Amino acid sequence: MQGRNFQIRSLSWLSSALLLIVLVLLNGVFARAGSRVDLTEEGLYTLSDGSRSILGRLKDPVIIKVFWQGVPTRFDHTKRYVASLLEEMDGASDGKVQSSWVDLSEDSGKDEARELGVEQYVFQAEHGDEVRQAKGYMSLVIEMGEEKARNLDVLHNIRDRLEYLIVSTIYQRSRVTTPVIGFVSNKPFNPFGGGRQPGQFRAFEQMLSRSFGSGARTYLDLDSDVPEDVDVLIIARPRNMTAEQVYRFEQFLLRGGRGIVLEDPVDLDNVLGRAAQQAEPHASGLADWLAHVGVTLERGAVADFKWNSKFPRSRTDFVNYAYWPKVLPDFMSDENPVTRATPPMSLYWPSALSIDMPKHEAAGRTATVLATTSPSGYRRSDITGLAQADETADGKLLEEVPLIAVVEGPLTSFWLGKPVPGSTPPELPPGDEPKDAEPKGAEPQDAEPKDEDAKEEAPKKAEGSPDGAPSGSPDGAPSGSPDGPAPKGSDPKEAPKKAAPKPDDGDGDEEADAEEAKGPARLEQGDIRLLIMGDADMIDDRLVGAWVTQAVNGNVGPSFVVSAAEWMSGSDELLALRSRAMNPRNLDKMEPGKRDFLKHLNLFLVPLLVILMGLTMFFVRRTS
Repeated sequence: MQGRNFQIRSLSWLSSALLLIVLVLLNGVFARAGSRVDLTEEGLYTLSDGSRSILGRLKDPVIIKVFWQGVPTRFDHTKRYVASLLEEMDGASDGKVQSSWVDLSEDSGKDEARELGVEQYVFQAEHGDEVRQAKGYMSLVIEMGEEKARNLDVLHNIRDRLEYLIVSTIYQRSRVTTPVIGFVSNKPFNPFGGGRQPGQFRAFEQMLSRSFGSGARTYLDLDSDVPEDVDVLIIARPRNMTAEQVYRFEQFLLRGGRGIVLEDPVDLDNVLGRAAQQAEPHASGLADWLAHVGVTLERGAVADFKWNSKFPRSRTDFVNYAYWPKVLPDFMSDENPVTRATPPMSLYWPSALSIDMPKHEAAGRTATVLATTSPSGYRRSDITGLAQADETADGKLLEEVPLIAVVEGPLTSFWLGKPVPGSTPPELPPGDEPKDAEPKGAEPQDAEPKDEDAKEEAPKKAEGSPDGAPSGSPDGAPSGSPDGPAPKGSDPKEAPKKAAPKPDDGDGDEEADAEEAKGPARLEQGDIRLLIMGDADMIDDRLVGAWVTQAVNGNVGPSFVVSAAEWMSGSDELLALRSRAMNPRNLDKMEPGKRDFLKHLNLFLVPLLVILMGLTMFFVRRTS
């Protein structure tokens, strides 16, 4: 009997030991496997719904090649992430996304890397007390159709944005129609040196080109009509726009185009540049027209004494600065897909928006405030001394100040019943010219006002127009002439010249030639969608990514404007994914000792718990 019990106990201990060994081995295998569970609240490490939707509609195959060799082991977690991400994309696309890891140990692999423009990089690796340098590959290439392959290099540095970069590339190359996004900008003086730069918005223009490819038109102006194929027009930092330019922009909106206006009355020139001593906001030329739409940019700048950014007194001295307010998601509209997907974003000397809600309601439009300051916002009516960073909220009226708004709905033309700006009156047949006739509705030249009140009223500025500009023309463009506002630079005393007749092209179709000479039909009303904000510095090269704001805003400003253009063009599937790309997803760095402890604990804890449970059940049964 004792021998039998001894045999049973021996078998039990042997089975437990074997079970422990098997469980430890299995746990070690699973620990090295690429499977993962995403427990983050927003699923930041799982393929997003937008990505799945885009990949699920793929019709043509996408080839992704990974070049990985000579990379130190400390980047193995990036390698596992890339492998699992590509595996998820393969499943979401039903096999359309085909990925492979190129064998770089063979000459053929290295030749392929050279053909695709994949570069080697120098990595540092620790070997005991020594730090050695070695060349290696850490890149990914996306091939799709006949378009040029896109290379994504140093994958560790772009790990948080990798999903967005891959999916956005696939999306741009697979969509049937590409939205056309036009960009009109003013390129100001650079107070940091170099005079007027050839492209003050170059980083933003490059982002537009990456997002819309051939649909990005970064060279447009309003000296002629907006091309018919443009879907969205972005105007950045307008300066003294003429009535003709404003009219062309309005006609673009009335025909169904979408507009984004980044007004910038106060910018680097006012605060730090050559215009700093003038302490006067810049005039855009849009004030009267925007007031007609129902939006006014208030004079001065907006501060936020609770949520703001750092202002550089030097390269090493940063202080809190109220006039660089930081707009938080808590103060952005969660009903609009653009602001719903935007992380905290800094603005630079923005202007406050005033929305004429009764005017919008009467016209059947909707005006939505997309972003405000915190309740500690402040409207400053002048801009003198804005560079002072030690201003406080003491004695100031604090409130939530509107910063970004969108207007949607029907709009009647600002020029309804008025001549087209810059046009000439119709030419009368010979002999029909009126002799010694005054313009219709005008007083005779020798006539005096009928009473004393009229004498005093005559020289006053016309009412109903901001800054005393005559009504009927944006920002003071003259409208008293029957010929409409005069073009910029013209002499108002000179009589308008007759338009030169267009020469006959010889095709015999005089009616078609006459219609072509008239240009596009004039629109008097239409439905518009217009996004307005009082800051363009947020996409200015002098602030975006520069040392001045390297710890402040990054590329959030340009990304916000690109997202707004995507939303307006109907391409908003990437908005939430873009937000992911802008939000760092790094975990806190763990000390090596703690990391090794948790690694071994994870390896042995589960098997030990199973063995403990087995032994507990064994002894319970034995005693019973």
